[in-house]
Amino acid sequence: MTVNEARAYLSLSAETENIQELYDEYLFEQKLYFRNKPAIKSVFLKKISKIELAKSAFEVLGIKDSLMNFPDILWNFNQNILSNFHEYHQKKNTILQLIFHSKELTELMHITPKLVDLEISYSLLWSKFEVNSEIISKIDPMQVLSDLKKLELRNVKNYNEFAPEEHLDLIYLNTEIARLALVNR
Repeated sequence: MTVNEARAYLSLSAETENIQELYDEYLFEQKLYFRNKPAIKSVFLKKISKIELAKSAFEVLGIKDSLMNFPDILWNFNQNILSNFHEYHQKKNTILQLIFHSKELTELMHITPKLVDLEISYSLLWSKFEVNSEIISKIDPMQVLSDLKKLELRNVKNYNEFAPEEHLDLIYLNTEIARLALVNR
């Protein structure tokens, strides 16, 4: 990529624009995007490839970007529905914090796929269940947790004990299952 191509890709009009300031603004916008959008594999991977192009453009214009070491984030889901919910949200919050604290595009590009991997892993636990529910953009995890506690009071603790058609009143859980069905698209 040439300097002119980099400037065109980043929509820079004047030679005097502060490249570092533009880089910082771009990084902040991308962090907000990943923190606020539902993690859908195809959408996030496309966004990461666009960030990679922008990173190349910034490098051509003199911005140096490197990767810091990140802690390895691992999760271990089991058959217990409630414990998996807690583990999922704990790991998701850890990853979202790392995204928010990313200081460079390379860091952001490195940690964001972990969010996608976590979403896919969690969604696979629910993938055998089909629900008919309207998908809403933001689901309050506390409402889903409330439904999961109701499920536990009904002595349904594991995935092999769960039958969605027997729990149609658990609207938030069914909405969450419908959302998770979209994650791996």
